Amino acid sequence: MAFEPAYREFAAAHYQLASTMFVSIAESDTQCYDTESYELWAQSLYHLGLDDSGRAVLDLGAQRIQRTVAKQPNAVGYSDRLDEILYWKSIYPTFPKRFEEENGFVPHNRDPVAVHKVNPEYPSQDLEQGIEGTVWAIANVDTLGKVIDAWGLKYPNERLLNAALAALRQFEFSPFRLKGTLARCTVAVPFRFKLSQ
Repeated sequence: MAFEPAYREFAAAHYQLASTMFVSIAESDTQCYDTESYELWAQSLYHLGLDDSGRAVLDLGAQRIQRTVAKQPNAVGYSDRLDEILYWKSIYPTFPKRFEEENGFVPHNRDPVAVHKVNPEYPSQDLEQGIEGTVWAIANVDTLGKVIDAWGLKYPNERLLNAALAALRQFEFSPFRLKGTLARCTVAVPFRFKLSQ
């Protein structure tokens, strides 16, 4: 898997696909030679609402560099790579200005604002059984801020997921702009199902 196609998906705010592509790159890059792949993989996970997983990716990259240096103390360039990935980790999930300038774009650092929300209906079976939990749902949003696709990322059961997806499909978002141009994006939305006290 090459870096450029994955980078293009990231720049287009296709974070689910970009994350999958960066995983493939990292599987073959066991020395973390290409730190940007790890860094953008972590950013993709952040945009999917998986902050802790993003931090774990940066830890993995740093550990791989440290292992390489331990085996090859004279390896060229690894000190700089380690410094870079540790810097990313220290400011995560903020996107470094240097990277924005080098690559000529400002990435999608905040989800579009939901301008119209719909509360999900609590499934009666879950109410009766006292089941609570949070559904993390993902939406693909078009250039007008309309939800064109939605799926579950993490959820307690199918009933709560279906209720959350039915609500999410009715959401409307402020349009997302990439380099000043309207673009599609991916948004992670949590739905918390909690019984009243």
